[in-house]
Amino acid sequence: MTALGLASGIAVSFVYQLEPLWRELSVGVVFGLAIGGYLLLLRLADPLRAVVYAALTVGAWFAAERTAVEVFGRLPGEDVFLSLKGLATGILGGLLGSFLLVLAGALLFPYYRRPSLALATVATGGVAGALITLIDITDTGLVLFAPWQAAVAYCLARGLPPAPEG
Repeated sequence: MTALGLASGIAVSFVYQLEPLWRELSVGVVFGLAIGGYLLLLRLADPLRAVVYAALTVGAWFAAERTAVEVFGRLPGEDVFLSLKGLATGILGGLLGSFLLVLAGALLFPYYRRPSLALATVATGGVAGALITLIDITDTGLVLFAPWQAAVAYCLARGLPPAPEG
C-alpha cells in the first residue's frame, strides 16, 4: 500500500502542473482510487465502500488544500512556501487531510477504528505536510505529494487486517 501511495504521489505531481480543475481533483482522485482499489483487491472492502472511500478521499484533499490556501492567503508575510507561513499552512493542510481520511476510514471500516492508528496517521500527515516548504526550492509538487501519500498510505496499511482467505 505504501508503494501505491508513492506511485500515486508521483503521478499526481505531474498532473498537478496542468489546468486548475485537474489540479484540484487529481490528488484526491488518484490517491482515493489507489487506496480504495487496493482495499477492494484484498477483499477488505466491498465495491460500494471502496468507491465511497475514494470519493471521501477527494473531499479530504479538497478540504485540506482549500483550507491551507485560504489560511496561507490570510497570514501576513511573503507569499512563498519556504517560510514560517508556508510551514504552518503545510502542517495544517497535512493534519486536516489525514484527519479526514482517518475519519472516512473509521466510518466505513471497523479495522480503522483504533485511536493509536488515527493519531499516528494524523501526526504523520501533519509532519509530511511541512514538506510544502520545499516546493519553492524544487518548483515541483513531487516533494510534497509523493512522500505525503506514501507515508499516509503506510500508516493506513498498518491498520489493515489480514486479507480474507479464498
